[in-house]
Amino acid sequence: MITQLFRFASYSLLGLLALVPCISLADDQLAKSPAHLLGNWGGAREQLEEHGLTIESILTADLISNVAGGISKKTGKLLNYDLSATLDAGKAGGPEGGTLFVYLLGDAGSDPSAFIGDLQVSDNIEAPDTFKLYELWYDQAVLDGAVSVLVGLHDYNSEFAALDYAGTLINSSFGVENEIAQSGPSIFPTTSLAARLYIAPTSNSFLRTAIYDGVPGDPSNPRGTHVKLHRSDGLFWATEAGWQRTEESPYKLALGGWTVSTDFEGFDGHRYSSNGGLYSIGERKVYSEEDSEQGLGLFYQAGFARADRNQTANYFGCGAAYTGVFEGREVDVLTLGVARAGISRKYRDFNADSARAETVTELAYRIQVLPYWAVQPDLQYIHYPGALRAAEHALVLGIRTEFSL
Repeated sequence: MITQLFRFASYSLLGLLALVPCISLADDQLAKSPAHLLGNWGGAREQLEEHGLTIESILTADLISNVAGGISKKTGKLLNYDLSATLDAGKAGGPEGGTLFVYLLGDAGSDPSAFIGDLQVSDNIEAPDTFKLYELWYDQAVLDGAVSVLVGLHDYNSEFAALDYAGTLINSSFGVENEIAQSGPSIFPTTSLAARLYIAPTSNSFLRTAIYDGVPGDPSNPRGTHVKLHRSDGLFWATEAGWQRTEESPYKLALGGWTVSTDFEGFDGHRYSSNGGLYSIGERKVYSEEDSEQGLGLFYQAGFARADRNQTANYFGCGAAYTGVFEGREVDVLTLGVARAGISRKYRDFNADSARAETVTELAYRIQVLPYWAVQPDLQYIHYPGALRAAEHALVLGIRTEFSL
């Protein structure tokens, strides 16, 4: 039955993709379309940018349906609103190389994980209903950007363990790997105070290291912004070094590590005073069309966490993204990804019903209908949701709609 449904869903998605070439506007129509739904605010947006202030406002709505397997067959609706302001301090009359960033976040809707039962979280905007200050930081760069120091509320995944070619996939593991996310770092939807140092020894190499408050927000109250500093919070330390190029066959290869000094109770009932792990990520443009923005990119993720105190001991993800696969759809992106969260042997010894892993296969196609409007059908097949041997493999269909306001 699952196989038949999976085939049906796959054929349905492929059928939709076959219609994509018909969803095409003439070049002159696209050129006339504004970049934002609300336009240029009568010229105010450009005037603000001339003085160093850039404002971005994005509304995302998801419809996620568990059509087979999992816990129950249900459909969930999710809404996410991002409002950010970036101030170039130099253009505003302040120090050259300085950047002030403010980010407000709003979330509402259901929690698909409650009826899917997934470990890796199928929808990356699933969060408690809230509207809050999400990020607030100042970054000062010197030596032509070769060195910068950032302080404030900061999202770890905005810089660490981040890949471009995995960006359109909506399963959370393609954003921040599950073996890292399980430790509760400063990531969506709650951040913590941080200090980050960035160094670029050469034009193609980098080193970034950061210290975060070990417990983001207030665990007893997920709504609103809470900055509470307690000795018992400990610290989350992060380091990543690598090589990257953004032009002429773009690529990125990085190695990273993280440690946490926060006391926590493990799945075995013991108290631990530390946690940590290592990871590697990489991506590369392997094929370009005449328009260099179009072509095929590949990516991978690999990570390991301490197996004696974590449910997910290892993680591996990989995928491919093709921009402009259809004639006349130059900026649309077709992406296929696989994410496997491997369960530690010790955890399986304590939980006889645990499977060796939860594996997700995701296929997504982002259709840029207008410069300010994108629609993305999405299909995920989850092998052993929740990494439970008795769980029925889940088939999750979704559609994401995104507006740049």
